[in-house]
Amino acid sequence: MLNAPAGWQSFAARDRVSYLFLSSARVFSGTLTRPYRESDQPDATDAVGKTLIEVEELLKASLEEVFILRLGLMFGGRRPNPLARALDALARGTASESVSRPEGAPSMSRRSRG
Repeated sequence: MLNAPAGWQSFAARDRVSYLFLSSARVFSGTLTRPYRESDQPDATDAVGKTLIEVEELLKASLEEVFILRLGLMFGGRRPNPLARALDALARGTASESVSRPEGAPSMSRRSRG
C-alpha cells in the first residue's frame, strides 16, 4: 500500500494549486476489442499498471484538484506530439475534454471535487 506524504494536501490547499500526475495507458489491460474511453475502469493485471492505479486513486482521494494524464507511447521531440497537445489543452483550460483512441494513446481527464 502506498502512503501519501502528509504535505501534499496542505500544500495544494495553501497555495491553491492543482496537481498534475503523468500516468500511463498501462492502467488498462488491453483486452477490450474497442478503444478505451476516459470512463472505462482501469483493469491492469501487471505490477506497473496496478501501481499506477493505486497512485491515481491515492491522489484523487487526498487532493482537492488533480489532473491525471494517461499517456501512451511518446515518440520524438517535435510538435505536435501527444504530450504537447495534452499540455496545450491544459494551458487553455480545456483539459476536461477526453481523447478516445486505440490502446497506447493518451487519455486525459480533469477531476475536481465540487
